[in-house]
Parts: sequence; C-alpha cells; structure tokens
Amino acid sequence: MTDREPRRYSDPANHHSRSATNAAPKDTASPVYDGYAPYAYSTALEQNPASTSDALLIASDARIDNGDELRSALRLERAKSLDATDSLLILACYQRWGESFVERLIGDFAFVIVDRSRREVFAACDGMSMRTLYFAAQGSQLCFASDCGTLLRLPFVGSSLNSTAIALWVNGYPDPDLSMFKDIQRLRPGYCLRATNSGLSIRKFWDLDPDSSLRLATPADYADRLCSLLTQAVADRIPNGTDHVACQLSGGMDSPSIAASLCELGQDSGMPVHALSHQYPAASAQDETSDIDAIRSMLSLASHQYLRTEKYSSSSYADLYPSHGDSPGMVLSPRYSDDVVHAANQGARVLFTGSGGDEMCWGHSRSYERRLASGDLKVMAEVAAGCKEQSLPVAKTMMGLLFKPMLARILRRAGGTQSTGTRLPEWQDPSCTAANEVQDYIRAHSLSESRR
Repeated sequence: MTDREPRRYSDPANHHSRSATNAAPKDTASPVYDGYAPYAYSTALEQNPASTSDALLIASDARIDNGDELRSALRLERAKSLDATDSLLILACYQRWGESFVERLIGDFAFVIVDRSRREVFAACDGMSMRTLYFAAQGSQLCFASDCGTLLRLPFVGSSLNSTAIALWVNGYPDPDLSMFKDIQRLRPGYCLRATNSGLSIRKFWDLDPDSSLRLATPADYADRLCSLLTQAVADRIPNGTDHVACQLSGGMDSPSIAASLCELGQDSGMPVHALSHQYPAASAQDETSDIDAIRSMLSLASHQYLRTEKYSSSSYADLYPSHGDSPGMVLSPRYSDDVVHAANQGARVLFTGSGGDEMCWGHSRSYERRLASGDLKVMAEVAAGCKEQSLPVAKTMMGLLFKPMLARILRRAGGTQSTGTRLPEWQDPSCTAANEVQDYIRAHSLSESRR
C-alpha cells in the first residue's frame, strides 16, 4: 500500500483531441493510439507517451525487480541505465526481443504497448496478480484501464452486471479472473494480449511449474534461503530514494518477518523503520499486545505506535470490510486508511503489511478437512481452541469444517466417483438462473481442465 492520492476518474469526452505525444497527468485518461485502439484509459497506470520514439507508446504500472539483469542483457550504457524508468526498460526489452520479452520480466506489472509502426497493441499482467488490467472492446475500439470504474465512463461500455461472476461469488465458487461487468474483461494474471486489425488473441506466458523443486543439504540451508529471498523481496519493494518506510506489526509471523527484514536493510542504509500495530480491547481474543511488545523489543525500530480500534467497535462487518467495486474479494477497510495516514505522517512513502500471508501459505478452510484425512488429529484441537477464542459452537463448527467434508469424501470413494466441484449450497434453489450458470460454468471448466 502507498500513500497515493484517491483515484480520480477522467471524462473520456474531454480527451478526444489530445495529442498522443503530449505528456498526461498520472491519474488521467489520454489517447495513446489512433489505429486499432484509439484510447487507453487509466487511473493507476503511469502514462509515458514520451517514449523512445513516436512509433512506440506505453502506459504501465510496473516495478521490475530484475532490472539490472535486463539492462545488462540489453547492453545499455550506464548513464542510460540510471535514467531509464521501468516503463522505458519495458519498451527497450520489447524493441530487442519482441513480444517474447514478457517471459523475462520479474516483478509486479501491468502495461499496454502501442506499436504504431506494426499497427499492434500488446498488453500483459504479472503472474501473481499484483497489478490489474481491464479492457473493453467494440468494433475498432479497444480500451484499457487498471480498474472498471474508468471503463464504465465510456459511452459503449454498459453497467450491466455479469450475472455469472456474481453467481459464482454468491455460491462459493469465485473466479477472480471474471469481471463483475458484462462489457468489461480482465486480462488474467500471467497472460498477454495482442491486438491487430485481424483481431485479438490472448495467451499464457507464465505459470507455476509443479515439477520445479529446490534441493538443499540441510534444514538450515532451507531457512537461510527463505530468509535471503524474503529480504530480497522486501528490498525490491522499497522505491529508490526512500528515506523512511513504515510497516504494520502484529503478534504473529507475517508482518514481523517483513519488519525484521526492513530493520536489517535499514541498518545497512540508515533508513528509519516506523512500525504501527492495531490495539484491541484487553479482554478481546484478538489482543496481541504482549506478543507485539516482545517482538518490537528485538527490532531496531525508529518508532512504534499503537492505533486503537475502539472507534470501529460498533461498525458492521460491511462497514469494516467494504468490498471494492472491481471484485468482492478486495476489501478497503477504514483501518488501512488510518494506517496509511499514520505512515505518511511519519514521512514514509511505503507501508508494508503482512496482509495475504495466511491465504498464500495456508489456503482455504478445506485445509482442515484435508489435514484430518491425512491423519493429522491435532487439527481437531486447533479447531476447538479457535472456537473457544471466537465464542463459536464447537460441535457445529467441527461438523461443518471437518466431519461433513470427510463423510462426503468417504462416500465418493466408496461409490468410485470423484468430486466435480459443482455441488451448490443447500439454500440455493437449483432451478434458478444463477444456479444453472454456476453449474454450467464449473462443468465447462472441469471438462477443459481434464483435457489438459
């Protein structure tokens, strides 16, 4: 998260006469191509019409982590290397290697390149979905944006909702690659798009390699490797010229690990690290004050402050975790806004968090049932302890998390069938349109996956 200003949407009608060679403000829309794609609209995308030539234009939101490696391969002069932004580096790679260059990129990125000489548009998103890119097409018009709100201002983009996408979310089978709007598509993570007068094509350029493995001599070697990668990942996310950084600090593992890496980097560079923690009422099961105090005593922090949460105690869940219009899976908690304001007041340009660590490393709630199925009986004690902390009924929770899924697994095996993932919640009327859309969508995807 950064302390950028709130997004402002531009009116496309005001930009029909803007020259593609004129620089545009970072958060406004501007035309970038007068052929297949007359306009590229963006809020978070960095407009960079002042490119290496008038024939190549780029709009990007990118942080390229292997920039030094790419500059070396491109044999850029040192002076040019120091001045080149990530956007210009992307363009240089495109000029050297063509569209295949995207497979060389490491980092977080979403970009659109307009190649006037070839009358083509090329766009891509990183494989981990750290940046988003939406697009809408009608006739000869192809428009891009980093959010749906900007595209919805276009006259040919309707605001009708995508009933299939919404039905999938409601029924517990969310597909984050689907846009919430009928007329808007999302470029999937790890995919690139090529548009010419002949049409539009999309292909995958990156995916996790399930056969890739790392073999080291001892457990200590794995720990050292993990620490090294974490520190490098944190360092990559500190912008050049940063004087101060801020970091959330909980009593768990995710944010403290990042804070420790920041402190290590800060000691080497003289960069102060400011930490902030959420303080809950002492009687709450969420109170981690003692753990946080123990952790911060071991870190070289420039400052630490508790932000109390009592002002949100009467807030509803919807108010505390409001969904983003682009995706119900994205929340914009007012607590995060408080954190960003506090970080900015400390002079920090970047706020690091441990958000998403649980989801990335732990996974779905079905993990509990899978552990039990593998013979890990400790999971029952963990669920019982969690129920006690959260004041949840133990028997009912265990039934839902452990025993019902386990029984379904046993019955499927006994009947010689495998789950197709198409079972709807009991409350869902199987005859309704939403249910039919979900069933058809999941069956189609299950079939396509089985054919691979």
